[in-house]
Amino acid sequence: MSSYSAKNMGLLKFCVLFVFLSKCESSKILFISPSLSNSVVMQAGRLADLLVQNGHNVTFVIPELSSKNQHNGTKLAKVIRIGGIRDYWGEALEYYLSDTWINKLTPFYKMIVMAESQMMFCRDFLRKRNEWNHLKDEHFDVVLTNSLDFCDLGYAHYLEINAHIWLVTGALHEFNYQVLGVHHPVSYIPTMEDNLKGTKMGIVERAHNMYMWFQAHLLRNYYYHRAQSVFRAEINPNFPDLHELGSKVALTFVNDNEFLDFAGPTLNKIKFIGGAGLQQPQKLDENWEVLMQKGKKGAILVSFGTAFNPMFFPPETKKSLIRAFQHFSDYHFIFKAQKDDSVLVQLLENTTNVDIVEWVPQSDILAHPRLRGFISHGGMNSVVETALRGVPVIVLPLFFDQLRNAKMVEYREIGLFLEPENLSEKNLIEKIDRLLFDPKYQKGAKRLAKLIATSPNQPDKVFLDWTNFVIENGPLPELIPNSVNLNFFQYYCIDILCISCLIILAIFYLIFKLSTLIKNRNSKEKLE
Repeated sequence: MSSYSAKNMGLLKFCVLFVFLSKCESSKILFISPSLSNSVVMQAGRLADLLVQNGHNVTFVIPELSSKNQHNGTKLAKVIRIGGIRDYWGEALEYYLSDTWINKLTPFYKMIVMAESQMMFCRDFLRKRNEWNHLKDEHFDVVLTNSLDFCDLGYAHYLEINAHIWLVTGALHEFNYQVLGVHHPVSYIPTMEDNLKGTKMGIVERAHNMYMWFQAHLLRNYYYHRAQSVFRAEINPNFPDLHELGSKVALTFVNDNEFLDFAGPTLNKIKFIGGAGLQQPQKLDENWEVLMQKGKKGAILVSFGTAFNPMFFPPETKKSLIRAFQHFSDYHFIFKAQKDDSVLVQLLENTTNVDIVEWVPQSDILAHPRLRGFISHGGMNSVVETALRGVPVIVLPLFFDQLRNAKMVEYREIGLFLEPENLSEKNLIEKIDRLLFDPKYQKGAKRLAKLIATSPNQPDKVFLDWTNFVIENGPLPELIPNSVNLNFFQYYCIDILCISCLIILAIFYLIFKLSTLIKNRNSKEKLE
């Protein structure tokens, strides 16, 4: 054989080996991320891109829970959108937010309305399964789903995917606690929904937190029983128990950070990955750089996320915001809002230190050296980005987990919060003044950023390593605690306490009877 042929044969062997190794390393992964909000889809999309960049074949399915949220989230994965379903979620959300500025606490019936909108969507999505039945034939190695309402558990089982990983878009919900087998410690961990409580609670606050926990427990049961009935009606009367399917998920990835959230009980299968998939900050283009240089002492970013449009702020609220910004003339405010908002346009006629923009490269701006603060709605994605970049923040919480996140920010001393119903020019000026001139917030933000940056548990690595581990090993029953099989009385040993109390009462009763008997005998002897 000539040396030329030998070289070609060697090259051929190398190519075959390379293709073989590539096939071995590349796994088929499915994401199911309902369009609850653009930010939820974007967070899941970043994770999908991270897996694609590491050699995996990723399919990203977006059930259009809300037709208004059209962001695909991912730049690299194959996207499949399942639409054509009535926007139950959008209709319910409009009703849910109808009196956000009047009622701080959402009535329970509104939560039921939101839950029912998800169940109606779940039913209709299953009725359109002819559009996504082909996913069964893909034989995915693992599925990652957003933990929302029990329906994702049913989708994963229906598609016959062996390994299932949960994605939690914020801090752990009471729903996750109960399904995974970690009972929620109401004495020091606030519940998730519309609850402005921190980890330090007095007796009245703990009583209220317990009430909120009970309400969350009722809501979870509503989700569970409604979802179970939907799957048994639409798919199979013997469809497996969704609660049991949830307890068997291989892992739960939480879009949170252990240094940011309130410290509480967890499990080996719960992994914190807040910030995973976020790109390194990029240099701003010329137009954005001009904005960042406008303020004599720096810039402040104002953004209320993707789920809420500032156009719906009451006129008085908009007036309070702009007047407060005008007070700090040495700082330039970059306010994400709609430029055609007539109220804002009128208020800004003679204002030189505020610019309205309809989109912001938020992560890049948060990393800019001239940024002095951030005014946010307190969504978990924004709070995590703020923590990563070491920027102090003022949170104006509107709904859902944002109230809890606001107390979390306060507890970690990386910022302050102001309740929407208390938003006035005077109160906002006071908060901004404290944010800018009280050194503890800058110090707290920088320390938290350092802790996250130097932690041995880096989000990208944790996410990739553990996902690959599940792909290689399948479901991980070894990580399921036996607490999933215990009821409330068994978990807290209330049955033992009751038996112990009965035994103690029986002993006291016997002692009483014995002493009475002895006393009566002594009295009888004296009489004789």
